[in-house]
Amino acid sequence: MPPGPGEIIFATGSADVTAGGFIAGVQAGYNWQWSESVLLGIEGDIQGSSIDGRVSLSITDETGEFLPPGESADFDLGTRLDWFATLRPRIGWVNDRFVVYATGGLAWGQTTSSINGTIVGQTVIDESITNDRFGWTIGAGIEYALTDNITFKTEYLYTDLGSEQIVDADFGDGFNFSADSDVAFHVVRAGLNFQF
Repeated sequence: MPPGPGEIIFATGSADVTAGGFIAGVQAGYNWQWSESVLLGIEGDIQGSSIDGRVSLSITDETGEFLPPGESADFDLGTRLDWFATLRPRIGWVNDRFVVYATGGLAWGQTTSSINGTIVGQTVIDESITNDRFGWTIGAGIEYALTDNITFKTEYLYTDLGSEQIVDADFGDGFNFSADSDVAFHVVRAGLNFQF
């Protein structure tokens, strides 16, 4: 379709966004029964991760100003969460063998960001960078005492490790490309705790 009045089409394209993954790790903590129905505690955990978010872009220059008409620039970029850890106080309400709790605190981890780009079939960028990230987390959970020493828990955490620029490239002829990596994710996890 031709451009409308006052409209200029420079390029068209498409983007494909994917994200997901799994985690597994260990935790340790200390609980204090402040009253019959209130539990206070602190927890620390660390886990490996396969969480990965990627964006694939394909851009076609409709004007022929930057690329031969009909040719494309293709980019694949994303960030993988290698591992993360948290340190969180928690407060819970105790009812018999159940504890319902809220938690939140510090979070940190390591990410690997990568980008691969081709213009008219020629590779113009192929790089990766590993960063340490620091941020925060908040969540809630339920814990149930299976025995006097073993509990089962399931919890939800929202974690934000901040945003960083992963590429700012100038390919010449007025063709620039920049991208930021914003690492924020939801985690639902379950596990067994041994109390002593």
